[in-house]
Amino acid sequence: MPPVMEMGSISPQARIFLLACGLFLCFWALRRARERSLLVSMCSLFISIGVGMLLFATFPRFFDRISYLVGIKYPPLLYLIVGLLIFMVLTAHLASRLSLVDQRCRRLAQELALLNSSRRGEE
Repeated sequence: MPPVMEMGSISPQARIFLLACGLFLCFWALRRARERSLLVSMCSLFISIGVGMLLFATFPRFFDRISYLVGIKYPPLLYLIVGLLIFMVLTAHLASRLSLVDQRCRRLAQELALLNSSRRGEE
């Protein structure tokens, strides 16, 4: 028979899984940053998420206390809220990066069109 756990507590298997995921995420982000195939802002975001996972796996009671202090009666809701906030920040960041790339691409296309038209005018 499995051991009875308190409401809101995390199983040892889940803690080990979170530790492994956090370590993998940190090492993956550092490796990608070293290869310069990941933006620094994205690398820092992934490392922050990985460290957060490591901290949660190491000190789950601390996060339970924080959720009770904030007024959340069921601690897993805090994790869901934090996860949603991370996704919202990530989406906003990627949307802003995408708009910058779109502006640069449009500007390059316009400059290329001007260069081609000036070349045709010289011929």
